[in-house]
Amino acid sequence: MLHPMLLSEHQPLKRILILASGEGTLFEAIAKRCLAGEVAAEVVALITHKEGTGAEMKALGLGVPVIVVNPMDFSDTNDWDRQLFHALESLAPDLIVLAGFTKKLGPVVIEQFFGRIINSHPSLLPKFGGEGMYGRYVYEAILRAQESLTGITVHWVTENYDEGPPLAQLEVAVEPNDSIESLMTRVKAAEREFYPKVIDLLCQGQIEPLVETS
Repeated sequence: MLHPMLLSEHQPLKRILILASGEGTLFEAIAKRCLAGEVAAEVVALITHKEGTGAEMKALGLGVPVIVVNPMDFSDTNDWDRQLFHALESLAPDLIVLAGFTKKLGPVVIEQFFGRIINSHPSLLPKFGGEGMYGRYVYEAILRAQESLTGITVHWVTENYDEGPPLAQLEVAVEPNDSIESLMTRVKAAEREFYPKVIDLLCQGQIEPLVETS
């Protein structure tokens, strides 16, 4: 079981960037725990791909800088990928955390930050992952398959959706009378507790970083 730890003021903090697109509840959970000293990290910035999101409002409320890299401002996704890479590189992150970021990262970002990007997915991968498996679609598929157990997978990000090596998983029971909304509410609540704990362990070197092998 993972437990948060109150950090020594002398312990160096890792620099993390959080990428989010929506309401920002997961971003907020991570950022607040960092500010409270429960995660061995400093949130350097929120990066989003569109303006006016709930995540942006929550970041500003917590004093976290916001950077918007909107793909609509570029001629194609390759240009957006390169600009996003430059934005990330300029902030020298130790770790990049996806927290409900709905745009697929491009090859430049993936290659240059390989082994430093993680994501949280609301199922026990490899079940119910892949392209199109996000948000309500995941929970709808879980209920349709009549699963009795689901959960959360924190995994490394690679070039394909949800196929990176897993870091940690947390099981969540599917109740007989669950609706999409009730299951989603319960999984998201668990995710807001679990994801920051995994980030903390990773930042403290208690989970091995991903190393590319030939």
